[in-house]
Amino acid sequence: MQLKAHLPRLLLLFGLAVALHSAAQPPARLRESGNTESRNAASAGNAPRSAATAGNGKVLGSIREFPTASSMPQDAAWRRDIYREIDLTRDANAPLYYPVTPGAGRENLFVHLFHLILRGKIKAYEYTPDAIEHFDEKHVVKGKKILDDNHIFYETNDGKMRVNDADLPSEDVKRYYLKESVYFNQHTGTFSTQVEALCPLMVSGDFGDGSSQTTPLFWVKYEEAAPYLAKLSLMSSNLNNAAEISADDFFNTNRYEGPIYQTKNLQDRTLAQIAPSDSARTKVREQIEAEIRTFQRNVWMGDSVRSKHSGHFEGRKHRRRAAQGRFAQGSARKAQEAENSQTPNVITPFVGHVFRASTASLIPKNHYCRSCSRPLFPEHDGIFFAPS
Repeated sequence: MQLKAHLPRLLLLFGLAVALHSAAQPPARLRESGNTESRNAASAGNAPRSAATAGNGKVLGSIREFPTASSMPQDAAWRRDIYREIDLTRDANAPLYYPVTPGAGRENLFVHLFHLILRGKIKAYEYTPDAIEHFDEKHVVKGKKILDDNHIFYETNDGKMRVNDADLPSEDVKRYYLKESVYFNQHTGTFSTQVEALCPLMVSGDFGDGSSQTTPLFWVKYEEAAPYLAKLSLMSSNLNNAAEISADDFFNTNRYEGPIYQTKNLQDRTLAQIAPSDSARTKVREQIEAEIRTFQRNVWMGDSVRSKHSGHFEGRKHRRRAAQGRFAQGSARKAQEAENSQTPNVITPFVGHVFRASTASLIPKNHYCRSCSRPLFPEHDGIFFAPS
């Protein structure tokens, strides 16, 4: 009874002791404890993800959080800007097209970019008649305008747009315009190719002659989309459906293929203006590709002294080899003469010219004289003669 009567008092004293102990902590220790908890929380929130998880909980593979490709330096010593047309019906570019309809936590490049635009993660820029990208606020285009201009169905509820993935023309986006910069980084002494911009093209209509209508939708600055493309998993092989690659790695490793349709030049002319016919455009494309390869091959100049005296060095090398050959022939001849002097009337197989009927040689069957290509005739088993 006495213990129960004193229990509330004991609990009150224990609470006061705990409060006094907390208050007695020095301020520096309290600050240190708070900083430790903050660092632990930050490290837990910023821990890198080892795998990307789809909406249904399926792990799509190991994908890094952010791209690691270094950007092109502003003071690059050499740079060539070219524009390519990427056809997604080609096997090399097919990873950007699959899946045609989003599902099972997967979506193709166009659907991924359009979602980013509608959510305000990246900006879309207007495609102008000059076919050149203009990354400024004047040419920023909103997602609603893209939907209206291309007659893509959407619903509005309480001022918010809702677009069904089935209504997006992902099946019709079969091509891309791609701008890339091939540059030489003098700081690292390396050549690299960096993607600068992407423009999806909607291909629609079939006029019976194999032609179709191509509609450029918008430009996207690749640098803005790269952190999100690093999280987009693509199936990279027709033979191994488990092989995956991120969209950012696909572009950074230059796995895409496509012909050049434009390049920057001092006259600001398109490839169609430079070469009106198809055959002429093909030659211009090959010339541009050859110019890039030639520059990459010749950027490191060879030894000027060796280039100047290469003929002299080559002549000395040939003379040295000829002298070595003559010395080897003389040595072989001396060795043969010494052997013949020790074993008279016996000729070493395939040495000497011409065999005489009076001279025998122990030569295997079915062989010819190496000097005159005459057959060797057997006298008896294991012994052959060659007629003179």
